[in-house]
Amino acid sequence: MLNHAKKHSVGVRYHLSARGARLFKREMLRVIALFALFFAALAGIWFVLLELNQSTTFYTAFRSAVISEEEVPLDEVGSDLKLEIARAQEDIEKDLVSTYLERCLEGSLQPTSKDMQSLLAAAQQARNDMGSLWETWVDQWGADSVAYDLACVTLRGALEQDPGLLDRVAPEASRALAGDPESMVVYSWADDSQPFVTYNAYGDGRVVRTDSTLYELLGWMLRVGTIIAVMGGPVLIIASSLRRPLVRYDALCEMVRTVVDGRDQLTDLPEGLAEDRAMVEDLRKQQEQRERAAREAEGRKNELVAYLAHDIKTPLTSVTGYLSLLDEAPDMPAEQRERYIASALNKAYRLDEMMDGFFDITRFNIGSLELERSRFDLATFCEQLADEFQPEAERRAIEIVVSAPEDTAVYADADKLFRAVGNIMRNALAYADANSAVQIIAQMDAAAGAVADQETCGSCSITVVDHGREISPAHLERIFEKFYREGAARSSSAGGAGLGLAIAREIARAHGGDITATSEEGVTTFTLTIPQRG
Repeated sequence: MLNHAKKHSVGVRYHLSARGARLFKREMLRVIALFALFFAALAGIWFVLLELNQSTTFYTAFRSAVISEEEVPLDEVGSDLKLEIARAQEDIEKDLVSTYLERCLEGSLQPTSKDMQSLLAAAQQARNDMGSLWETWVDQWGADSVAYDLACVTLRGALEQDPGLLDRVAPEASRALAGDPESMVVYSWADDSQPFVTYNAYGDGRVVRTDSTLYELLGWMLRVGTIIAVMGGPVLIIASSLRRPLVRYDALCEMVRTVVDGRDQLTDLPEGLAEDRAMVEDLRKQQEQRERAAREAEGRKNELVAYLAHDIKTPLTSVTGYLSLLDEAPDMPAEQRERYIASALNKAYRLDEMMDGFFDITRFNIGSLELERSRFDLATFCEQLADEFQPEAERRAIEIVVSAPEDTAVYADADKLFRAVGNIMRNALAYADANSAVQIIAQMDAAAGAVADQETCGSCSITVVDHGREISPAHLERIFEKFYREGAARSSSAGGAGLGLAIAREIARAHGGDITATSEEGVTTFTLTIPQRG
């Protein structure tokens, strides 16, 4: 699923293949969908909690259940806290009286004592004296705020004239504001020894101890839980998304290992990897085919070595025998001497051909062919090919017929192309019937794919046709394999190393072409095609 490409000498860059990109997109869409589902669920939970929090009844009931409040006598409060409450008592009473006077100014409460009525009259007079300034302040800061400030100023002025006024009006203010939660709690102090415990001092003299430890603990648990949910959800989603490809990769590697080990039973793959299983099975089949082809090639090569060793021994024995006779009889008649020398030379030529076969094996196994292209005349090439094999054709009374266009240039490696067509000719002459004809037909064909490939302007095809023994379809499929020979049908005199046609195909493919063969009703046709580029 990864393709790599080298970037200079720095290293290797890996890119996703088309299949890898498709799987990556699918996994990303899955992750995005899971994230969207997670955040939708989180938003829903948050909305429900928000609605419950906004429900006064539920919130009040919940808060009352988890926060404990109890009134404690002032004597039971710690000395430090008691001192703080005593210091603030006067401020508490002033605040109560100011709040009470503010309510009276607003008209929501009516004073009952003469002292409070005098305070109210003074406050009303001060408000009237301000005139339009009062309205301006009300518009700017609000009626409640301005009225409370006026009450505080009026009370402070009255206390400067009558310091005992506060003790007389404070009880009335406390009674009038009793039960009003907005005006009762005046001061709160935290207990230093217990962080979530507070003491609230009310204007009526009560001290209430509030313990919100459980409430704060639940609040912190909710915050931590929310953080874990917000962070843990994506982590689980990402972990799950990473686990899926890792599991698939592990299973796929295990299956590849079974293929490499040569085990027949493949391991099971997770769901959704049917395509990968098919790819691994194809890989196993290809490996089996390569192993079988390698065994067959090795077998044919061993047969070839045995064949060459046997055939080398025969002409070598003959050469040794003729040379021994010539050495032992220096006064041998000239006619007999010439006959022995000719026989020894023929056997030596045969040995030379066999040694060429060994060198062909070496060259064929070493590596790819290197071409040296040039332009040459096609008709001249075919005539030279016919002249090369004319002596052999005459020995079997076979006529070589050449058909090639005049003044037609071909761009190819002439030596290697001569070798390839020569191997085909040698095969045709070996199996053609006596007194028959072997045709060499050359032509230039227009390129069917010239529009798709602008460099290709046509192709050159050279066809060799012989009339003789037919090649069976089974042999025809494998005739271009190296070391392949048709067995007993080929004798040592006619057969070769099984490399001629294989080398011809390699030469054709090195040129970017190919070679094909057909055999029907005794007519065998080999066609070698080489593309021509402008």
